[in-house]
Amino acid sequence: MEGNNGTLQLHNYSIRTRSRRSGVTVKTIRYYSNQGLLPPAAIAKAGYRLYSDRELERLYQITGLRWLGTSGQQVRLILGGQVSLRELLNSNSRGNHKAGTDAKPCARGATHGRTR
Repeated sequence: MEGNNGTLQLHNYSIRTRSRRSGVTVKTIRYYSNQGLLPPAAIAKAGYRLYSDRELERLYQITGLRWLGTSGQQVRLILGGQVSLRELLNSNSRGNHKAGTDAKPCARGATHGRTR
């Protein structure tokens, strides 16, 4: 949505609203936020965390990476630009795990917070 001066206006929504839109549980969103993977766009006066469409996009990235079997540390490295997804996948396929990026495969049927 564009504002009066042509700049992009981002609206902030509650965790509950973002949970409903994404299919990721409120508990999982809070977990990612507490781990520093998904900082809120703003904090409401009442202390509620608010998330914009940017954070929703990041949430999709996080859940997609977790679905691929990446660890929280690997997600942090990828989102921080320290490791590319290609590098990580190449490293894992050769069995050559870089320090701090040991992947544990997803359990079959694991949803990582997504509802079915």
